[in-house]
Amino acid sequence: MSRRPVGRFGANIQVDMTGLLHGCVAGDVGIMLSCGWSTLKVAILQLLSGATAFIGLYIGISVSHSTTEAQQWIFVVAAGMFIYIALADVVCVTTV
Repeated sequence: MSRRPVGRFGANIQVDMTGLLHGCVAGDVGIMLSCGWSTLKVAILQLLSGATAFIGLYIGISVSHSTTEAQQWIFVVAAGMFIYIALADVVCVTTV
């Protein structure tokens, strides 16, 4: 955990915004099923979608062990992506 207030604030925003998105997974499954996709196809696609997270994890771990500068860039990119995705989803929900 970061000892700087700015770091703690940024981490808090990240966790709060990504927490909003966890409810969307069940919605995705419902949409796919209502479109006529089979349960097996939906399950396989959800599994493949989850597998990409592990692929990214292994790539991130291997890159982060190279230098501390790489670790800083990984944190910046990851935090930026979390905030962008969460805010894009929130904006989309609030404008409809």
